[in-house]
Amino acid sequence: MSRVDDLIDLVRSANDIFLINPIRNARMAYILIDNICELTLKSWLQMNNSSWTPVSHQRNGRDYYKSFRTIIDEVKQVTSDSNLHTLLDNFASRREKRNQFFHDQNLSGLTVKEEECRQAFYELYKLLELLFGDDFIENLQSNKVVRAQMVVICLEREACTAQWIYEHIEDVIFQIIGSHKTKSKTLRPMDVYLAIYEDAERVVNLLRASLEGLISDNEEEIKRINGLRKRSRMHFKKLTNLQSQNQRLQELLEICWLKK
Repeated sequence: MSRVDDLIDLVRSANDIFLINPIRNARMAYILIDNICELTLKSWLQMNNSSWTPVSHQRNGRDYYKSFRTIIDEVKQVTSDSNLHTLLDNFASRREKRNQFFHDQNLSGLTVKEEECRQAFYELYKLLELLFGDDFIENLQSNKVVRAQMVVICLEREACTAQWIYEHIEDVIFQIIGSHKTKSKTLRPMDVYLAIYEDAERVVNLLRASLEGLISDNEEEIKRINGLRKRSRMHFKKLTNLQSQNQRLQELLEICWLKK
């Protein structure tokens, strides 16, 4: 396996842990994301410079390793992408919070919210994309489970502020597992987890089709309103809302790797 394959395999494990029980496992997933981020940066630095080493110095025959902040600074020194630098700053801040779990026994119960964890996942995925580019994207095409996990986690991140997105996820998952297979009338985390492993490719295709179908419906309504001889203030307001929603939907297709 390549370095990128190894990293994505670790991402899959972190995704699994979070998706099985987001509320219960958010803190554990948060820690794993932080660890994978550090491994990602070290792997990228060594892939781009075979002589690079994580060791800062030796003393009395013992290796002393570079700090996370030092590694981030080294990546910044050889890159100029402002989006990448912003992500790195965010991960540096998360490291401070993660360290509170490890170094202060009085803060072992520190809370990590689901929303924080989904944001961290999203930024980890973007970090991998920015650093490894086509290698990362090609791996996702062949690793259908990881891709479906990422799509769902990213859409759930957006659903925190847009309930209609969650409803699209719910419809798709119930199409795959069958609403008769769950005693609950609402979507459970385990339903999502099982649907991805039952048919990951179908999860991605149905989610894309669902969002694209809404775009198409909106475009038809925009076309109808524009064809009216007389348009009221309400028509213009509706046009603005439809155009705004379509722009948002196009953005979702992009950020969730649903763009064909």
